[in-house]
Amino acid sequence: MRGALLPGVGDILRVKKPRKVTIAAFRAEGLKHQLTAPPLVRADLTAEDETGVLLPKGELLIVRDADTTSSPGRPPAIWARVAEWDAETDSCVRASRAMAE
Repeated sequence: MRGALLPGVGDILRVKKPRKVTIAAFRAEGLKHQLTAPPLVRADLTAEDETGVLLPKGELLIVRDADTTSSPGRPPAIWARVAEWDAETDSCVRASRAMAE
């Protein structure tokens, strides 16, 4: 995966460029699959999975769950369930390092 690292639960990620928030089958089923890895819902993501939410560059997110998935003949993909990081409620050594960068 070109050197990509799987984030761990509790890791703090900084968004390096604006990113779309994707939830499988979002347009048809709303938040029903928000805690499910997209590949477990459908093989390929489409416009039907776009939430319309864009994470801005610089946003700090805490990882709540992450995994890799793959299909025959396709490169592996990393997905992560994240939440906005809140310095008041999420204490983590990694967070203080992320803030310093």
